[in-house]
Amino acid sequence: MYGPYLNLDGKKVKTFLFAFIDDCSRIITYAKFLTTEKFSAVQQVLSEALLRRGIPKLLYVDNGKVYRSDNLHFACASLGITLIHTKPYDAASKGYAKYMIM
Repeated sequence: MYGPYLNLDGKKVKTFLFAFIDDCSRIITYAKFLTTEKFSAVQQVLSEALLRRGIPKLLYVDNGKVYRSDNLHFACASLGITLIHTKPYDAASKGYAKYMIM
């Protein structure tokens, strides 16, 4: 999700909301506005979500480039998390990342 613009050094900078939501309880495990859409943003938010709520069994994410990265696949595999992506062109299933602790 796009967030508010920030005025940094006289320039308007776009922000992006990254959030992980536990699908069963609907608890936001962690969310943060960041100024980048790169993998480092996903890594930062996911790390905090894992520290605060534990390791989920499944991680359901969009098909965006950062969610298809080798780094995310490797991290999930290392932690025993099943990484699942939404179906392409299925707008109803997109919009947030689900964090499933089953």
